[in-house]
Amino acid sequence: MSSPLHASYQQERAGSRAMGPILWVVAALSLRACMPYLPVPAHPVTDLAGGMLYMLVVLLMAIELGARLGADKRLVVYSLLAAAALFAASTAASELFAAEYMSKLAAGEIAGSPEGRLPASLWIIGSVKDMALIVFAVLGGALLSRIAREAKLLLPIAVTVAVVDAVGVLYQGGPTAQMLERNPQLVQTFAASIPAIGAASTAASTGGVHPGLALGFIGIGDFLFLGFFFAALVRFGLNLEASRLGAIAASLTAMALVLVAGAHLPGLPFIAAGCVVPNLKSFRYTRQEALALAVGGLFIILFCAVIVLFGQATRTASGEGP
Repeated sequence: MSSPLHASYQQERAGSRAMGPILWVVAALSLRACMPYLPVPAHPVTDLAGGMLYMLVVLLMAIELGARLGADKRLVVYSLLAAAALFAASTAASELFAAEYMSKLAAGEIAGSPEGRLPASLWIIGSVKDMALIVFAVLGGALLSRIAREAKLLLPIAVTVAVVDAVGVLYQGGPTAQMLERNPQLVQTFAASIPAIGAASTAASTGGVHPGLALGFIGIGDFLFLGFFFAALVRFGLNLEASRLGAIAASLTAMALVLVAGAHLPGLPFIAAGCVVPNLKSFRYTRQEALALAVGGLFIILFCAVIVLFGQATRTASGEGP
């Protein structure tokens, strides 16, 4: 099974293949850097609209990166190294500038920024860090996708990552939930923030009452598997158009629930479903393969049970309750 879009991605030369993703990266970076400073009043509706707009642009960027660059291993590796270097440099710069700013603020050498958070220069550095992290994760996933030798392996991979992510996030004793509770700063370092539209300009005019410049965070794993699935979809000639629509619709639904309810939700079940469900008819298994998948599914259930039991034991031992 192939599609015109798939064929066009496979036939592009390296230079033209990279141009589309670069433009999307520039668009996402510009939006992330500017959104808090737009003259838009802070309101739950505008927060939701702005967050969804940003999420849409970032999803399109990630999909383009995975689909267009995933077929060129050398281009992926070079871009991956560049993104890693940029992420390390921007993270170091952010820490350095933040430490200097807080030191001067404590010494009374400067006044606090009008938005009551960090100055615009630090937000812009953070924007560069976010884009470098997203690009690194997506391209890392595209490179990792080469372990899938056959298209039908995508279904068990999707089910596995979705279940593990759901248990890790939703179960209070799971690894992701524990990290969010015990070391949120580390989690935020390796997560991309969702900017709050108009946050800085609103806070400046109301005495700094807006809760912050970021509405929430998206984990690196979500972007890694976006790159994984879309690079694989192109390589195997699967239904790229339907998968793109499915992944975007599912991810935006999850993001709307997060922004409205304010709860932590696992992103991978939505991403995996959006990518894999449109291609279910392309996955064919022999009876022996189906049996192996069933056994693998049992091991996943047992693995998740171990995570739950270990989490309960750890929380009980630390006096946090079951």
